[in-house]
Amino acid sequence: MKLAFSILSHKEPDQLFERLLTRLNEIPGSTIAIHHDYNKSDFSEVLIEKYNLNMVIPYHKTQWGHVSKIPAIIDAFTKLKTVSPDFDWLISISPNCYPIKNINQILNFFEEADCDYYMENHPLGLRYESIYKWHYQALFTRRIGKIPFLSRKGKFYWRSIRIPIDRNKTPFNDLMYPYAGSDWYFFNRKTVDRILQADIVNHPITQYIAKANTAPDKNASPDEILIQTFVKNQKDLIGSNDYHRFIDWTNAKDWHPNTLTLEHWEAIKKSKALFARKFNWEQSSELIELINRELLSDI
Repeated sequence: MKLAFSILSHKEPDQLFERLLTRLNEIPGSTIAIHHDYNKSDFSEVLIEKYNLNMVIPYHKTQWGHVSKIPAIIDAFTKLKTVSPDFDWLISISPNCYPIKNINQILNFFEEADCDYYMENHPLGLRYESIYKWHYQALFTRRIGKIPFLSRKGKFYWRSIRIPIDRNKTPFNDLMYPYAGSDWYFFNRKTVDRILQADIVNHPITQYIAKANTAPDKNASPDEILIQTFVKNQKDLIGSNDYHRFIDWTNAKDWHPNTLTLEHWEAIKKSKALFARKFNWEQSSELIELINRELLSDI
């Protein structure tokens, strides 16, 4: 069983990232590809050699929630296919993730996998709430202007006026129905090949979302829509909506999950997930040491 890890980063590696790389390297036959945005920070050549990292060069300048992340993701996939063409599973992961199952448990999961992909996916529509409704409005309504408005708290602001767009007249028609979900997923080699063959970077749905996101009032997150939409519409691929990550969104703010601390220990112990996020070394170091000692001790 050969696992390939795809990582996007933009900060200099910290102690948490090094701990993660150590764990991933301990998995027999594993390969790691990293797209690092050198425009934002450096990445130590010492670490690249130490952990046998496959860096994506040239790199792309990326922005959070921006279409610029798509070529970075695809180039990381391509890098893995180049350096490890016979990998079995691709796992997307971030420098703020960490395993919560040991090597044998992780390998057994993929040995027994009965799907082509494990990826969170939800259909977009106005009847859905939270970010799924937001994405739908960003993609399938058009801003035609703004009007002055007074909030319930008595504050003045400009409110956008938007009118509906017929979705079937866009690239997201019934043959490519829109889905959204986390960009943390497991893809087998068949699924990765299908994605790479589709040229997602230049695909009509990518061009459409890039244009839609030029509006000043709403933004649909491309990395949480494009690959999810394409994969979900491949009817011959068998998928699961369970992405096997432990993430705490309870009362989270600004579209970011809560940082995991010792308060999450009992829930993590009971979780069937393979990985967890979001960790921060300053706030999560005690939890990580506990995970190492109690859950990963036989790695």
